[in-house]
Amino acid sequence: MDPAQKTGTQSENWERLLGFVHAELGQNTHLWPDTDLREDLGLWGDDAYEFLENFIAEFNLEAGGFVFSDYFEREGLKISELLFWKKRKEKKRLTLLHLQQAMDKGILA
Repeated sequence: MDPAQKTGTQSENWERLLGFVHAELGQNTHLWPDTDLREDLGLWGDDAYEFLENFIAEFNLEAGGFVFSDYFEREGLKISELLFWKKRKEKKRLTLLHLQQAMDKGILA
């Protein structure tokens, strides 16, 4: 079900999340539950970290068990990473639906 069609707290959280994303990123694009922070919104590295820090603070969430490196690459490469290139582990997707679910539960995990 589209979060915008839900009632009560979940629908309110979806609207609050949309407002937050638009304010943080200054984007006037259509956002959907499956909008990916990295692929669709272009967040990575320090920008993604700052966005998530602000998200957690704005909605007073706990960050228990969330591993940033599972979802995003660091900014820049070290020389050793170039010299000893290994296939990088594919990153997990982090979507707006995941963020809304974190708001619903009070924890980004």
